[in-house]
Amino acid sequence: MAEKLIVNFKALPVLPYNMDYLTYCKHCGTYNLGKTACVKCGREEELPLDQVAVQTVIKQFIIRQLICIAIYAGLFILSKDFKEIALSTLFILVCIGLNTLIYKKYQEVMVRHEMEQHILSNVDKIKADLKKQMGIAIQDVEANDVVAAYDRFRYLAKLIDNDEVRTYKLICLRNFQLRSDMPLELKELLQEEYNSYLIDYIYEVAKLRKDLVDDATLSYVVQYKDEVLTKNKGRKIMATILLGALKSKFLLSKYAEDIQGYLVYFPKERLLRLCKMSGCIKNSQIRAEILQEVRAVVGEDEAFTSYL
Repeated sequence: MAEKLIVNFKALPVLPYNMDYLTYCKHCGTYNLGKTACVKCGREEELPLDQVAVQTVIKQFIIRQLICIAIYAGLFILSKDFKEIALSTLFILVCIGLNTLIYKKYQEVMVRHEMEQHILSNVDKIKADLKKQMGIAIQDVEANDVVAAYDRFRYLAKLIDNDEVRTYKLICLRNFQLRSDMPLELKELLQEEYNSYLIDYIYEVAKLRKDLVDDATLSYVVQYKDEVLTKNKGRKIMATILLGALKSKFLLSKYAEDIQGYLVYFPKERLLRLCKMSGCIKNSQIRAEILQEVRAVVGEDEAFTSYL
């Protein structure tokens, strides 16, 4: 088996909307992923879509101000006396002031609306450019440049919600030496159907970061329990992942029946935590069976005396 790569990926920035991960090339109008060189023209003149919207809103504000000034110029020329000039001046100042007030108060709303309009107007172009990005990422995988491919797929996953992107991310991740200090993810990679690569990845992450094993992850693994058990070390894989059920009383209560038969693989401190939390298991029969299984594993260990 090829030696796994040691990589240092930074966590993606947390942005309010997924479309914020898309950027726009000022030079050629191509949509790209993140602040990287444009895949079409190669220039690094990328703007986030919200900045494109900001620039549009500012232009609209300036145009409205210029229109007010143009109207004032016309009124000034047509004015017959100082009183009409004064009234024209007052009217235009009010218009300019209202325009400025509305701009300052509703700038964020206008930017978001303009961004939505920009996306709707260019949705076909965005889809086409994302398809090109997908093709480039797949080519990187085929060329064994999994580092570049994974970085591109991370952004694509924010914009394209399908199992093909998730599977390619898993293919890339199989080449990396996973560490607890990496920006690991689980829920974002879950799929509708069984995926052996995904189970392997969940197993590795569960060993490093049990806190990432959530309800959705446990539900997926339990759903495909039969397939997992056919894998090499299948029972150990199930046990390691099911340890995540001890993260909260809710999860333990929900998956209490599923952890039965795997307690022999649980570390002693996890078994002790299980005993302390066992009161949350609503089904008294399952609770009794679990405590009996713990007793069979730990024997006469004094640490468990008060619980068993």
